[in-house]
Amino acid sequence: MANVSFQLKRKISTFVGAMACMFSLPMLAQAETILRDTPLQADRFVDAPVVVQLPRGTDVVVLKMEAGWTQIKVNVQTGWVRASAIDGAGAARAKVAQMESGRLAGNNILATSGTRSPNAVISDEKKAAAAEQNSIQTMREQADKLRAQKAWLELEVLLQAITASPYARYHDYRSLADALEQQGKFASATTVHLDILQMEPNNHHVQNSFCWHWLLQNQALNARPYCQKAIELDANNYSALLNMGHTYLLLNDEAQAKKWYQETLQKLKSEAELNDGPVDDFKLFIKNGWQVQLATVYQQWFVQSWATQQTSKVSVSK
Repeated sequence: MANVSFQLKRKISTFVGAMACMFSLPMLAQAETILRDTPLQADRFVDAPVVVQLPRGTDVVVLKMEAGWTQIKVNVQTGWVRASAIDGAGAARAKVAQMESGRLAGNNILATSGTRSPNAVISDEKKAAAAEQNSIQTMREQADKLRAQKAWLELEVLLQAITASPYARYHDYRSLADALEQQGKFASATTVHLDILQMEPNNHHVQNSFCWHWLLQNQALNARPYCQKAIELDANNYSALLNMGHTYLLLNDEAQAKKWYQETLQKLKSEAELNDGPVDDFKLFIKNGWQVQLATVYQQWFVQSWATQQTSKVSVSK
């Protein structure tokens, strides 16, 4: 991501290389730096549309090199720059890349003797894309194992590599944000959440996840707008209703907190949701020393109210 240090990116590159060897995966990404102001273009020819202008010193992730062009990723944007605009080992490899059939401009085919046909190039590109997607899926499976082991740093590094791929999904970014939060790296996690919001602004899970991100830092006022947006997008999202209540509880506004907690109770569908949601949240607040008395009261209130509600349902069914 944009705020990851150069040294950390080098560690990421080294780690991903080791993972690639371990799982017989290709090297997917390498951190480099833009040498001069240059346009990020949508394709690898000179008159391709410009995605964004990149200033000198921008940290980027190199995805692949072809015919004097380098495909890079900057935050959530992917595109092409001339290889000469990139600093580092990736640039050196790009500059000596073998020329292949390609375009000098949008409608101009570069004719060279002995080059392969466009169809052959397209076929190879499809094979390469399929191989990378398979590699990403294998890395996701490894990420699941690391998450189960709570190996948060290793998971962070692996997810940095996954999100550098053009085949990354917003779920990969959410997992990266969670890995960062588990380590207390909230500034980096904020950047990731903002990237996710750009990708999925109307996804209630994304909005609620950013709300929880701020609650983890005891910043209720920052959290509230994202809770509200999540509820607007899905009024049945019990987690967003619960988090909205937390934004009041953490500011000692018991009346408003209980209003939202009562709505939450009506949306809970199982004891698992009760325990994974309200009960675990209040445990965290108590552990952190945040509104301990109120958190204890409402943890007990949820458990007792849930039991009463279930008893009432059984009585009605009879």
